[in-house]
Order: sequence, then structure tokens, then C-alpha cells
Amino acid sequence: MTARRVAILAVNPWQSVEPSFHPFSFGAYRVAAAVLGDERTAGVDVRVIDGRGFDEKRWLEELASFDPDVVGASCYVWSLPIFAVVLEQFRKLRPDAWIVLGGPSARPEMLALPPFRALSQVVDAVVLDFNDAVFPELVRLWPERKLSSIAGIGVPDGESYRRTHRAPPMPRAFAPHSPFQMGLAPEGLTAHLQTFEGCPMHCSFCAWGDAERTVSVSPVEFLEAELAAFRRANCSSVMSVDAGLNLSARAFENLMEAESRVGFLSKVPFHTEVYPSAATPQMLEFLRGVAYAEIGLGLQSYDPAVTELSRRKFQVPRFERLVSDLAEFAHVKVELILGLPGDDLATFERTLERVLALPVSVQVFFCLVLPDAMLKHAPADWELRFDPISLQMLSCKGWSAEELSRARRLLDERSASHGGLVTTQWPRPRDELSEPAQLGRIPAAPMWYFPNHVQRRVTAESPAG
Repeated sequence: MTARRVAILAVNPWQSVEPSFHPFSFGAYRVAAAVLGDERTAGVDVRVIDGRGFDEKRWLEELASFDPDVVGASCYVWSLPIFAVVLEQFRKLRPDAWIVLGGPSARPEMLALPPFRALSQVVDAVVLDFNDAVFPELVRLWPERKLSSIAGIGVPDGESYRRTHRAPPMPRAFAPHSPFQMGLAPEGLTAHLQTFEGCPMHCSFCAWGDAERTVSVSPVEFLEAELAAFRRANCSSVMSVDAGLNLSARAFENLMEAESRVGFLSKVPFHTEVYPSAATPQMLEFLRGVAYAEIGLGLQSYDPAVTELSRRKFQVPRFERLVSDLAEFAHVKVELILGLPGDDLATFERTLERVLALPVSVQVFFCLVLPDAMLKHAPADWELRFDPISLQMLSCKGWSAEELSRARRLLDERSASHGGLVTTQWPRPRDELSEPAQLGRIPAAPMWYFPNHVQRRVTAESPAG
């Protein structure tokens, strides 16, 4: 016997600015596929509730009408503040249900922050290990109420979480149950392409890299089936959700072979991140062959001291040569972060000026103190002060609160004069940004966009080449 009904909650924060770019909460659907693909839980009624703009009342109505035995919440920066309120109310409706948190924000260091400590009285388990078998095991054992026997989770113990024994690492061959191949993913939206699990890099500001995680690679046959499933689902575009398209040479080789058999990426726009230090002529040739490439390049700073503190390798000639090569056929977007420890206003301005002279558009994000990254690993001398709900940096080494405010005003003025956009990373009105983040609402982070003025912007409607 297993749980009868399982609800997987997610918040879709994406604001599409491209006609064909419509992402969805892929991680939640992958968890659903893991439950339905496990023969021990295959008969369970699983529902993904992917909310966009739901208020607390709507969430509770959805949960009450479905009456799940197990609720899994996909926790990110944008969703945990909502679920902290909703799940507390749902606990009153179903005291016997299991409430499980998973995702990048479901980490002990995040749940130890004052706004989220009370969740230890609400949730039953937090998924700590990256293994697709953990949540199906929770579903299977719900009637037996034996949480301590389940590997890879944290169980509330006062205001903290006691870890059970570790789950086995992901297998070297990464071929999870696919929501696309199983027909669970919504049709007509942006496909999410994952060719490997994990990240070989361990940057100070990023939660991707974890030295304890195995980097697992998808075989050619899995990727071939995945691309064919994207076609059947009439996906409007494809977005790589790997840490970077070229961070696993073997995964990239497998993708090239799979695409040569299916030919789907040659028909639709392809959105991906690329790491300059791992760029090869083979990668450039592959990207030239897609219908339209939108390529993100992360840049911390032109100052070596900042990149060293961020644990990133950066060679200026290599970076700018790659930008020039990619700009011949793709829309290239350089992504900066405002408020990184070790940076400062003058250094950031110099980096911005230099990037604006390249044939790229520029997107500036606000620094967040993420779990499994700075929230967990930052040294004390970085002197981090941040909002405990939105995780936005308030001050740190190199940045006073006043300098961060000056930098934001500068970006407001510069982006407006550049014909750009001053917007928010998550959907919340810009004029509410001065308010403290609140539980029950999506916390918005400011974001600035500068269009490419150096070279004609390649568009999905008129691809270059």
C-alpha cells in the first residue's frame, strides 16, 4: 500500500520576453515522472499544481479539492515564501498528510533563517540528497510512517533537521524518468533539456557546484528519445537547464550525436549558457547549426581579484574572442551580478562600460545569498548582510548599503538612456521593490537589461546565417 494521492506544488515565476520562450516548472514534473515511473508507486494519483499568481486562498482551494496524502513543495527563492504560509494552513486541514520540501531552497541553512524556522513544526521531511528515488520512497512508505528508514532526507528535530543515512549517488548514466517521454509535460511550451546532472565547478556565489555530488551524464539513446519527445509535444523552443552547455565534454558529444539523429534543434530557438573557458570549435559549429541561438555568458568582473574571490577562471582575450565568434550568428547576452563580495562600485562601473562596448546585450542581476553557496560557505570576513526572505544582498565586503543604492540608481539611469529595461527578476510590480520582502508573496529582485547597440541583434524571426 502507498499514498493514494500526491500533490507536487510549484510556482512558475517566468516572465517571457520572447514570443517562443515559455518555460514551466520542469523540476516538479520530473518529480511526478519519478513517482509514476517507479513500479512500486505507479498507481498513485499524482497532480502537479504549477501556480502563477495564486494567492493563499487559491492554493488552499486546490489542495482541499484534491486532498493529497503527500504534498511535495518545489522550493526556490521565489516559491518558499509562498509555501511557508500555504503549508502551515494545509497542515491544519490534513494533520496526517506528509509535507515534504525539496529543491534548491529546501536546505537546512535556508530553513534556519528566522522567517522559515517555524516550518520545522509544519513539514515532515526535507529532501537533502540529489537522487530521484527519494521522493517515490516517501510516497511508498506514507502509510507506515517510518521516516527514519528513508535515505537522503532531513527530519525535523526542534528547529533543526536531523539527517537520515545518505541516499546512493546518482548513477553515472543519467537517464531519469522523463516527463516529456512519459507525456506528462505541458505541450507547446519551452522544452527543458538536461544532458548531465551536477556541476564540476564550485563558484562561491552559485548553488550548482557541490563537491559531494556525482556528475552523471545522459547517454545518446536517452537524449535522442528526449529530443523526439520535444517534437511530439510541439515545444516552441528548447532551453538547456545544465549548468553550462559545454561543462561536460561527454554530455555535449552525446547531445551532438542525438541531434544528428533527430534534427529538432535545427528547427526551433535554443537558449543556453556557455562557459568561455571550455569553448571549442566543435561547440561553435554545433551552435551554428541550431535554428536560432540565444547564448548567455556569465561574467563576474574584469578585475582578477573579484574573479579569484568568486572562484572563477577568466581570461580576457579568450572571453572577448568567443563573444566575437558567437556574435556572428547568435544573440549573445552577457550576465553581470551587482553586489558580489570583493567587487565595488568603481570596479563594477568599469566592467559594465567594457561589456557595453561588445556586440552583446547585457543583463544585470542583483546578488543573492543562495543556499549551498554563500549562505553556507561564505567566510566571516565577507561581512554579509542580506534580506532573510528574498536573500538580496544588503551590504558585504566592498559594498556598503549606500554604495549598493547608488549602483542601483546608476543602473536605472544608464539602462533608460541605453534604451533598455528596468524590471524585476520575478513577477512583482517594480514600485514594490522598496518594501521588505514578505512571507506569502513572491520576492522580487531588480534586474536591468541593456540591448545590443554595437551590432544588429539576431532575432528568432530573422536568424543570422
